Amino acid sequence: TLSITCNNPFITDHTLRSKKSKQLRNGTKKMSHIYYHQKQCLTAPIIPSAIFGCVFAGIDSMSGMNRLTPQVVGSYMAGIYAYNAVQCPMEAIHGKQSSIHNLIAGGSLGYIGIRAGRLGVPFVDPYAFLRFGLSPAAVGAAVYGGMGFLLATLGGKRI
Repeated sequence: TLSITCNNPFITDHTLRSKKSKQLRNGTKKMSHIYYHQKQCLTAPIIPSAIFGCVFAGIDSMSGMNRLTPQVVGSYMAGIYAYNAVQCPMEAIHGKQSSIHNLIAGGSLGYIGIRAGRLGVPFVDPYAFLRFGLSPAAVGAAVYGGMGFLLATLGGKRI
């Protein structure tokens, strides 16, 4: 029998077997579960994004960085959700979760956030940009991508 491997925790083997797949001429199955995977991948992080968006906005507010407003809470929620949603197509293409996906998602969102002026570059001396002529967006992409990769790897994701 043919089998489809998918390491997404929201898609079980039973789910994959219950989906109708078309048999192609060369003996492989058409990946009809991709729609289901995308749907699960895009809806599963909604509640965690809302919870952790509130938590991080509260921590940010308590530290004195920002006032606790709906816009601040919403931007944290949107950022966390976007980080998870950007990984969905990569998981669907590769058929597995990978810490490289976290690196790409964190790096690209870090780059966009810094270019838009919504994020800062953590862990880097601001004078380093002047001293060495570094682009803040490029350094930010490396830092945010590295953080995503490190957290995913520590969380048990394989490369």
